[in-house]
Amino acid sequence: MQLALDDEEAGGGSGAEQFLEEGYINAIYSSHDRCVGDLDPIEAYNILGYGAEYQLLGFDGDGTMSDEIMELMERCLRFELTFESEYVQQYSSENDVTNEATVRAENIPLILGEDGLQPFEADGPIRWMHFYHHERDCYHRHGSYYVADWTLTDSTLRAWAQLGLNYTPAPPPETDPDAPFDPCAPVPDPELPEALRIDLYLDPGDPKDVVSWECYDDEDYLVRSGVNDFISTWTTLFFLTHFDEHFVNPFGEDNYHIEITDIRRGEEIFARKVYDREMEVFFAPLIEGTRIEIRHTPAN
Repeated sequence: MQLALDDEEAGGGSGAEQFLEEGYINAIYSSHDRCVGDLDPIEAYNILGYGAEYQLLGFDGDGTMSDEIMELMERCLRFELTFESEYVQQYSSENDVTNEATVRAENIPLILGEDGLQPFEADGPIRWMHFYHHERDCYHRHGSYYVADWTLTDSTLRAWAQLGLNYTPAPPPETDPDAPFDPCAPVPDPELPEALRIDLYLDPGDPKDVVSWECYDDEDYLVRSGVNDFISTWTTLFFLTHFDEHFVNPFGEDNYHIEITDIRRGEEIFARKVYDREMEVFFAPLIEGTRIEIRHTPAN
């Protein structure tokens, strides 16, 4: 968006002052346009930087542009969080127990805090996508069999995100130190490996499963039964596999600190973290497939 001011809007300043003021305003709106068109949230720093200089130069007498700058920042820095986690666990053949648990929270808005300040916050449902529990030879006798039914209860995922987009615009090129300031000039890219990082603080809730089961012998006689309701299968497995990321975060919540460095400027999926691994838990092989995605969804 390009903007030109008439004399009254420019506060009656000189032609040079009006030209400079228009340059700053056009730079602010151009940064927002690039944020939306190029899917580049780093442009929010340019919006804020140009806006601060605009105010320091005394152009924003009534504060109108200040409100507009914060609105542009908020529209640039819109994200959605998707979290999906799957576990498959199988015990030994002597007491073949199978656990399968998959949960998902999808497209939950990550919203800037009050007054446009970090951290971003997310709050939305985390739902069961799949659950299965089975035991073979539950009576430790050939021919015995297991019958189970379960009740699943969804939960609520909460998250806080801090975007560490550590960024300082580069000075004018050394070959031309006297170059005039051009607020509309393209800004050099920062050093990406050091500049981009997201600290995600995740409280995935507690999706519960209650398993009612019966065990029959090879003559169809009920030998035992019960209800497993003292632990949540997925919550327990996620805690055991992410124990080293579990702590009390700066916001006073007991949850998980996940560092995301796979940042992709210019792509709809702006950041992602994937856990695709196999390990041993409770003396049994456990396969984890957990995917965290932060989607950039700026608004015009």
